Order: sequence, then structure tokens, then C-alpha cells
Amino acid sequence: MKKIIKTSTTVYKQTKTTSKSARFSLPKTKTMIGFTLIEMLIAIAIAGIMAMLAAPSMTESIKDSKTKALSGDFAVALHLTQSESIKRGVQVSIKPQQSSANEWQSGWDIFADPNGNGTQDTGEELIQTHTIDANGISLISEDTVFATWLGFLPSGAVKGNNGISGGFKICRADGDATKSRTVTIQASGNVITEVGASSCPKTQ
Repeated sequence: MKKIIKTSTTVYKQTKTTSKSARFSLPKTKTMIGFTLIEMLIAIAIAGIMAMLAAPSMTESIKDSKTKALSGDFAVALHLTQSESIKRGVQVSIKPQQSSANEWQSGWDIFADPNGNGTQDTGEELIQTHTIDANGISLISEDTVFATWLGFLPSGAVKGNNGISGGFKICRADGDATKSRTVTIQASGNVITEVGASSCPKTQ
């Protein structure tokens, strides 16, 4: 009886070993994942069409962003000029960097102007200078009031080289007046920025 049990055990072990050997000898298969050449060409074509459709919208967004940024920078400069005048108790003026009347798009200088003549004379402090790469955008005085300079008084009120109130146009390079900006400075010194302008030159 002991012999039968050993024989049975031996047979079982051999069967188990054979089963393992068979199991590990099975070939492994790999699933290949990817795109065919036709599928890749279709995807590239679709991406190109979508890019072409999005291009005009992106160009418009860039133009509007540049116009908005320049109008914001100019409004900040005007508020700085006014606050410096109130703080110092003397007139503080701002004038364009370029010599052409009415054109401010190259930048501006803010300076203490105790004698109120709109010119930075010897000994008058330069408070801030701001140079701009306008890239076709125009910053133009709408009339002769602030054509060459404007100044704020300690009371907060404004005056220019030819009057006490006026405005500026920030025009897009494509001349679209409806999407340009207008900055108005009231006699009290209040600065108002609005969308749209009366007319704008096309520079590009």
C-alpha cells in the first residue's frame, strides 16, 4: 500500500511538471497600436483647415489687444501726471517725444513744470519717460488743445497749449475707427476712455 501511494504521488508530480512546461512554452503576442499613413495625412489636413479658419480671428484679437494696451498706458500716464501735480503743489506736464504736432505714438515725457509753459526747461525734473514701439498704431491729438503738451494743476484741473479740454484718438493700423479708442480729458481733469473714434488714418 505504501508503494501505491508513492507511485501515485510520482505520477501527479510528473503531470504537474508537464503542465508548467506547456504553459510557459506558449508564444507571447503583442498588440500593435498606431496610425496608418492615410490616417496621418487626414489628421494633418484637418489641422491645417482649422488653423486657416482661426487665423483671421487671432489677427483681429492681436490688433484689438495692442490698441487697448496703448490706450491703457496713456490713461495711466495722464493719471500719474495729475497725481504728481497734486502731490508737488505745482503744475506737472506731459508732452510727446516726437516733434510733429498732434502725434504722440512714439512716447511721452512727464516733468515738473512750475512756470507752466509746457516745456521742460533747465532744472525742471523729469518724472517719467515712456517710449513706445507703436507698430502702426496712432496716438493723435483730436484738436490743437493738446497738440504739443498738456499740464495738470494742483487742483486736479487740466490745461493745454491751446485750451482746457480736449481728447486723443488711439487708432488701429487698419484705420477701423469703430474698434479704435478715444481718450477725453475734461477741464476738471477727469479722464474718460471709450471704444470708437471719429475717424482714423490707415497706416498699414
